[in-house]
Amino acid sequence: MKQITKLRRLFNLPPRIALGKTWEIISRRLTPSKKEHEFNSFQINQNWFHKPLSTYFSFPSMETLYVYKDEIKSISENFIKHKFNFLGSGWIHVYLKNNSNKIQSQRISKLIDNNYMPIDWQSDFISGFRWEESLWSKKIKFGQQTGVDIKVPWELGRMQHLPVLSFSAKLHESFPDDFENPEVYKNEFRNQVLDFIAHNPIGYGVHWYNSMEAGIRAANWLLAYDLFVSSGLIFDSEFENIFKQSIFEHGLYIKANLEWSGGMRGNHYLAGITGLLFISAYLPESEKTNAWLAFAIQELCSEILYQFLEYGGNFEASINYHFFSAELVLHSIILISNLPPERIESLIKQYPSKWKANKKLLPLSEQMYSFTENRIIFREKIVERLKSIIRFSLDVAKPKGSVPQIGDNDNGHLFKLIPYEFISNIVQIDNYNNSLKKEIFLNQSSASLIQSLIELTKTEKSDSKYYKDFGIYIKRNENYYFNIRCGSIGQNGKGGHAHNDQLSFELNVFGLDFIVDSGTYCYTSYPEKRNLFRSTKMHNTLYFDGREQNPFSLNSGDDLFWLDKHTSKARCLRQDDSSFIGEHYGYGKPHRRELNFSETQINCADKCETEGRKNVSFHFAPKVEVIKKDNFNFELVQNNFRLKLSCAAEEYEIADYTYSPAYGELQNSKVLILSSSINKIEWQIQIL
Repeated sequence: MKQITKLRRLFNLPPRIALGKTWEIISRRLTPSKKEHEFNSFQINQNWFHKPLSTYFSFPSMETLYVYKDEIKSISENFIKHKFNFLGSGWIHVYLKNNSNKIQSQRISKLIDNNYMPIDWQSDFISGFRWEESLWSKKIKFGQQTGVDIKVPWELGRMQHLPVLSFSAKLHESFPDDFENPEVYKNEFRNQVLDFIAHNPIGYGVHWYNSMEAGIRAANWLLAYDLFVSSGLIFDSEFENIFKQSIFEHGLYIKANLEWSGGMRGNHYLAGITGLLFISAYLPESEKTNAWLAFAIQELCSEILYQFLEYGGNFEASINYHFFSAELVLHSIILISNLPPERIESLIKQYPSKWKANKKLLPLSEQMYSFTENRIIFREKIVERLKSIIRFSLDVAKPKGSVPQIGDNDNGHLFKLIPYEFISNIVQIDNYNNSLKKEIFLNQSSASLIQSLIELTKTEKSDSKYYKDFGIYIKRNENYYFNIRCGSIGQNGKGGHAHNDQLSFELNVFGLDFIVDSGTYCYTSYPEKRNLFRSTKMHNTLYFDGREQNPFSLNSGDDLFWLDKHTSKARCLRQDDSSFIGEHYGYGKPHRRELNFSETQINCADKCETEGRKNVSFHFAPKVEVIKKDNFNFELVQNNFRLKLSCAAEEYEIADYTYSPAYGELQNSKVLILSSSINKIEWQIQIL
């Protein structure tokens, strides 16, 4: 039955993509997997190996660091104690309880400071389950034990906490009484990297399961190392050699395990390419690193055009995945734009003619960039797409910088910088000036935007914006921000990160969330909750009990990342500054939502002629108080701001529901459900 389901899904994809996926599945089974010795077979030229790593990044402005001084101090203290807060865990002490027979490299472990307590890298420290570091990574299984989430050790293994330690080292210069000696933070970075290398030999354990995790980890190691070195701290030669060796091995692993597919690929492949770009740019130039660099730049250009739609939104139909992928792209572009002239000159001279991989390295004449005066110049198509990515990101952001939860949200980032716990703050990296203020939000760390692109995206603001290819309409004025989902399920029809959220909306008034998307909460650890949070009834739209806009399987595993069939086929019928009309066909006959906007009021009519009792949901943010007035009138109160919600329906219910503001987090809140047997439910929201 499961094979029949897979075949049916393939036929729902475009024919070219379905054929590509089928061939790749067959080829994968015919090709033997890589073994450990294949990653270590390359002999490093010692003269090359002892060359220094390149440097690219410098600290944010001291003014920025001052603003977040207390947060940086607090979280750095936790990191030094090996206490981590990931995916809703709260701060938990993560250490290796039994260190006997665990160390894979005694030589490396002897370089770690004696008072250092090793971290348990293989543990889901929320559930207590532990994977074995001796298990070949490709044989690791997950999603088979309820409550166990492999994303927890993956989040730890990305080591995105390390760059923050360098901020504490920098702040010691101005606040010597508040921060430890910089050597303390430098040594913690050194010890944690050695600890990871000693306990996680390449190809074994959870942290070598895919190239995305390796790529993000390598980029964070290199960024942290770069910042420590830029502040004048010096590492011993033994660590330097081991560090460079491991960075090189990360490159070997990524190149051998790129998650590319002609049938379907997404943010995993983009993250692997980003990691390979960072590795090849930082390592000394050679024939191999130049090949990696050329390939990474080629593939970055290709994926910008493949994974981002014409008007800038990401093709995975998830706002949070859009920001994650945009972060990967923009940091990569910045790194490329800062390649030193001598590196570009060597890249031109040694441009590789041979590339042993499934994906070809194209000749220079076919690339989406050219070389001019030892600089890389991207072709107009790439520049235009980058401008669209930034413009889309600015348009969908809410007034105070948070981003809508449309589709999946797994808290994914390339870097997590300042402040660690918050989503939408700017961190200035490198040469990009302070004109990038807090109205520009690309999640936690993506403030390293290219200023010229920002200037090019400045256009007259419209009261409304509709991105047809992504499927989102945005209405904003001085009083409120409103968005409604109406479009593709993403991933060329696979819908792996989409929810059943067609014609669902969010409402933010005076910078405060009143009506919200319910979120994601989890993936494989609780399959039934994964399916609940992506279901139609958990969104602010019309639903029938027991029916979905797009059917999905209730099985676990890969079934959690498919919509079995794209039945909703949502489309916009009309949109302008004062109105929006959209419909979808997930219930056979269309559900049509007609909206009209004024400065302080939103009027809506939900129409559907499908037989059965119809329900319309309003999921409120946790701080919203719902007060029943007369008849079908309700008052929504938050921070002394009041809204009036009036309805024309037969019945209503104010119920409890769990809201997920981020992956792994749950908060109690209220939902209002209108119910009617007639084919039209009307409602109105007014700002009082």
